Amino acid sequence: MKKITAIIAFAAAVCTLTSCGNNTTTPNAESSAVSTIAAVSETSPQPTEDTEPELNTEEAVSAETDVSETDTEGSEETVSQSDSSEGFEIKKGTSEGNVYISDYAGIKLTLPEAAHFLDEADLYTHYMMPTRFMSPEDKDFYLTGILDASASYSEDTDSVKMADVWFYDTKLRYPETPDISPEEFIRRSELELTDIEATDVSGPEEVTISGVSYCKASYNAFSQHHISYARRIDDEHIMVIRTSGFSAEDIESCIESLR
Repeated sequence: MKKITAIIAFAAAVCTLTSCGNNTTTPNAESSAVSTIAAVSETSPQPTEDTEPELNTEEAVSAETDVSETDTEGSEETVSQSDSSEGFEIKKGTSEGNVYISDYAGIKLTLPEAAHFLDEADLYTHYMMPTRFMSPEDKDFYLTGILDASASYSEDTDSVKMADVWFYDTKLRYPETPDISPEEFIRRSELELTDIEATDVSGPEEVTISGVSYCKASYNAFSQHHISYARRIDDEHIMVIRTSGFSAEDIESCIESLR
């Protein structure tokens, strides 16, 4: 048995599940919480003078409102994380219903029709809610990643399937090893942490999906099966697709290369 350290964002999980209009059942707390595991490394960078203070409730609501009112123009829009001490941006993907497309990463993710990707406002809330429970150091580290898409759906009262698409700036996240490989990245972020009991830990291993190589790792926790796929997009960014509740065969059949 292995343990994996993580911050469990229960509030974000509740937000995600209640935002999906296609959900007809309410999953239990354990399966909800595990969908929003945000790993925090012991190598988190120290906060800088530019790091913004924690927002109080009114400020957080205001910030979320500002984001939801931002104009969106599909894949040509960029999204940046200004809360980070240094910040970075990516070319944003598009989500509609059960389909997510990222021209930047060259992928299309088509989940079952029952799934529903979050809109911009709910995605921002889902992304930022965990930071309310973090230390300044952990928050600074967390914000070196951007959540570009998140979807969930429930097939029964005991099972929730989720898929999140993250982009990480490796130069900010691991300045000592900015060219970190997808294999080492997934080893650090998924497999070499402690505190949450996990079984059937597997990987990292290389797999090919739609003609493109990914680094895959999986484990079981909170009665859910978790699979993550990592791929370097360019010199600065690694993409990670994190899932729970899916079999490898099912989720890999949902991923299509656009290149």
